[in-house]
Amino acid sequence: MAFSFGNSFEALPTAKLPFRTDHVIEGARALAAIAVVYAHLTAPYGMLDPKYAPSSYFWRFEAALPAVMFFFLLSGYVIGITQHRPATFVGTGSYLYRRAVRLLPLYFVAVALGWLILPGPSKKDLFGNFLLLQNAAPDNPTGIGLLRGNVNLWSLHYEAIYYLVFLALWWLKPKIWLILTVPFLLGICGVFQSGFPLWLAWLSCGALFWLLGLYVAWRLPFNEGAERVPWPSALLLVLLTWKLEITQTLLKHLGFEVAWLPGVIFPYLDSLPVLLWLFLLVSRRHFKYSGLLEIAVWTLPFATLVWRLRDGLPEFAEPLFTHLLLLLAALTLRLWKPSLRPLCFLAPLGGMSYGIYALGGPVQHLVWQILPKFSGTWWTYSLRACLVICLILGAAWFFEIWLQPKIRAVIDSISLKFNKVVQKT
Repeated sequence: MAFSFGNSFEALPTAKLPFRTDHVIEGARALAAIAVVYAHLTAPYGMLDPKYAPSSYFWRFEAALPAVMFFFLLSGYVIGITQHRPATFVGTGSYLYRRAVRLLPLYFVAVALGWLILPGPSKKDLFGNFLLLQNAAPDNPTGIGLLRGNVNLWSLHYEAIYYLVFLALWWLKPKIWLILTVPFLLGICGVFQSGFPLWLAWLSCGALFWLLGLYVAWRLPFNEGAERVPWPSALLLVLLTWKLEITQTLLKHLGFEVAWLPGVIFPYLDSLPVLLWLFLLVSRRHFKYSGLLEIAVWTLPFATLVWRLRDGLPEFAEPLFTHLLLLLAALTLRLWKPSLRPLCFLAPLGGMSYGIYALGGPVQHLVWQILPKFSGTWWTYSLRACLVICLILGAAWFFEIWLQPKIRAVIDSISLKFNKVVQKT
């Protein structure tokens, strides 16, 4: 029953697990945050030091967008863990209240800092970002673009949309096959159907990751014995799949150009199977078809590399040697099944991951602007990178660990007093 895609989409009792006790998941969240920071620090152009950029070699190992897509999986999973009871009006109000309290205070700070440190593009965009209306799609119906000082916030618009879509799923309980098929078809239309709304196609592609995270939480039972799994090999395979740009290359050969912009475009869906496999490993969930899924995630990059070796395709962004090295390392580590316990040591960092992600952009722009004469060498870049890391961690700790609970307590107190007044009247 748990694995039938013809069933209604609602939580099964066997799938429950208190999220806040799962330090492995928090550790995986930390790895995703580290991947985003690494990508921003190692970009082969002056994003940190105005007169110096690191070697493009380091960029071969960036995986910022797969990390964000992994965040979407995690987000859907967390909602599924915390909202597994049947929908009620009281539960709906509680859900919206808790999402707003968790998301908005730090988000408003991130928007304000992004604008103060690097204003633009317009005050209209600033106001629209406060309302979570920003989208990089050229046909965004709101007309609200991303802030120059905090481009990272593109994904928070996606999150807000998915939080609202969840209400419909929670109440209506549609068939599983329907909610997974529809966004996939909408994503395809964004590539092959001229004039189709790109903003809708991109949101739909991102929704597949979010919905699969929700599916894992609601429909798949927890596997108590899955404490030793090949997660290092899976991490390498995620990186390899991302750097191969498999779907992007195929579309180019078919004559379809897909521009890169901050968002989840259709070609990024080739990372979905391997990210789902990694997520199943770290969440310790039992999936009936995990064997077939693993075969697929190995076959896709292997077949692509064989194709490239045969034809010498020039479209790949990275040297062939890097791809072969990643594949060899992933194969070598495949039989190694270490404990998931090391991820638990990263759990405190995972608890600050939202702050790290949301505040990373403004901090990096700030460091780029200060001390303009202290620039131009590898050691000025290195010192700037260390400063960025320290400031990001400090700001994330301050807002996530120290300030957020206090804000939550104040809002809860005001809400409680308001409810008492309403009850009396």
